[in-house]
Amino acid sequence: MNLEKKTASHKIFKRRDGRFSVTTLKNKKVNGEEKMQVLLAEELIKVTAPKTAEEAGEAAAE
Repeated sequence: MNLEKKTASHKIFKRRDGRFSVTTLKNKKVNGEEKMQVLLAEELIKVTAPKTAEEAGEAAAE
């Protein structure tokens, strides 16, 4: 894993498979919602809203 960014409270690593690993400065793993918030704050990921059933049906019809 390569160190991607170091913030005031977290270290963000990029794994070989392209995903991110987030740890605190005390080397405790961060998971779930907190991990997503850290990655969003550092602009390393983008979150899009899931398609509704209507949008999915229109896309399939085309």
